Amino acid sequence: LAVLLGSALQGASVLAVEITRESFGLHLHGLKYGVRWPACSFGAIRLWDSGTQWRQIQPAPDQWDFTVLDDYVKQAEAEGVMPVLTLGQTPEWAAKDPSIKNGYGNGATSPPADIAHWREYVETLALRYDGRIRYWEIWNEANAPNFWNGSMRELVELERVASATLK
Repeated sequence: LAVLLGSALQGASVLAVEITRESFGLHLHGLKYGVRWPACSFGAIRLWDSGTQWRQIQPAPDQWDFTVLDDYVKQAEAEGVMPVLTLGQTPEWAAKDPSIKNGYGNGATSPPADIAHWREYVETLALRYDGRIRYWEIWNEANAPNFWNGSMRELVELERVASATLK
C-alpha cells in the first residue's frame, strides 16, 4: 500500500495556502465581567451570551442601553477583529408570547408581536454601528425550541426585514 501511495503522489504538486487569522473567529463571553482578551490570533468575534441581545439593548420600548455592545465593538476595533452580532432574544415587552419562560427571560424565544419593533431595533443598530459591524446573525440556533419558539415563516420574515433594513 505504501508503495502504491508513494507512486500515486510522485509528480503531484502541493498547493501552499496561507491560513490567516481572518480564517478564525471566536465566541467570547465575559469581557464585561473582566475576562481578558485571548492571546491567540483570530479575525472575528461572535457576540452571543455576551450581554448584547435585543432584550438587553432595548429593555423597554423607549429605553436603549448600548454600554456593553459599545465596549465589545471598541475592543474588537482596538484588536483589529470584526464583530459578528447575533440579533435575537426578544424583550418581554415586544414578545408575541411573553408567557414563554426560559433561561433568557420571559418571551425571549418568541417572535416579536409587531414586526415594526424588530425593524426599529435593527435600524437603530445599523445606524449606530454603520461600518463598524458588518456581519449580522438573525437568531441563535433557531432550530432549537429553547432559543426560538416561532415558526419558520416568522423567522424568514425577521430575516427579510433585517436584510432589507441592514442594506
